[in-house]
Amino acid sequence: MITTFEICLVWIKYILIMFLFGIMSILSIILFPISYFFRYIIKWDILYFLLSNDPNDGDIGGEWWLLKNNLSSGFFTSWRWTIRNSAWYFKTTVFLPDWNPDNYRLTRVVSNTIGRPLDWVTQEMRGTNHAYFNSNGNTYFRYSFTNNFINMYMGVGGKRYVFKLRRSYKAIN
Repeated sequence: MITTFEICLVWIKYILIMFLFGIMSILSIILFPISYFFRYIIKWDILYFLLSNDPNDGDIGGEWWLLKNNLSSGFFTSWRWTIRNSAWYFKTTVFLPDWNPDNYRLTRVVSNTIGRPLDWVTQEMRGTNHAYFNSNGNTYFRYSFTNNFINMYMGVGGKRYVFKLRRSYKAIN
């Protein structure tokens, strides 16, 4: 059983990590012209990778994103990608949760409206999932909520800490 103190510690850790991610995201957007200059003119990548790069979709976004937005490669396209995925490299390599999705123990289920407490309540669903679990000696949480207006994810997802807030699809009939 998880104690109230442990729950507070989990939330404090999450809030501090999200605060740091927010600072890095703002810095990546503001300092992008400098990091772009260092990467492409001086050929020094450290600042660029720390502040901007998405290792999967590259410097200017995936092909899908370029086609969807009718963009070509270049400085401003790269900057738009940085705004969309700010400090992605930092977010996916620093402060990673040490959890194994195949080896965990649920310690408390606060709410579970879709039947699987660690699944995200997606945009197509309605309800709330909120659960705490232990993995590799650490306590983590997942909270997701969807109504007719918003869809929100918080906690540990995949191999990183997650915070997503987006518009929800219209009500399901």
